[in-house]
Amino acid sequence: MINYSERNRSIYEEYTKGGTTYAKLGAKYGVSATTIRQIVFKIQKRKDFVESLPSQPVLVKDILLPRRVYNALYNQNLSHVTIKDFLQLVSTKEILGRMPNYSKVSHAILCKEFKKHGYHVDAKIPKWWRYGMVDENGEWL
Repeated sequence: MINYSERNRSIYEEYTKGGTTYAKLGAKYGVSATTIRQIVFKIQKRKDFVESLPSQPVLVKDILLPRRVYNALYNQNLSHVTIKDFLQLVSTKEILGRMPNYSKVSHAILCKEFKKHGYHVDAKIPKWWRYGMVDENGEWL
């Protein structure tokens, strides 16, 4: 079975370095010229986005996060705050308790990315997360 990401990467490399046309690449890989153009455009757009990110992120949205994690933060209006404010305002209990589509894996990814940029985040998952139990006051157990 073909690994499409490797194929797409080689298509992009051949197009940008070799100056080969879309039609020739399409014939070589057995796809249409339009598909080749879309592959090249998508990879170039992604590269431009990554290059536009600041070397030292200031806002949460400046960190390259998986779509699911970013959307969970965006839906809670947390993507446009500074990282320092985010770390001060939002406790682990708040994040994990109120955000739909924000899982243990999402939390681990976010902590890993923050640590990569020099911020300390407690990545330990509390025991109450496993059970998802809430008492009569709506507090997590």
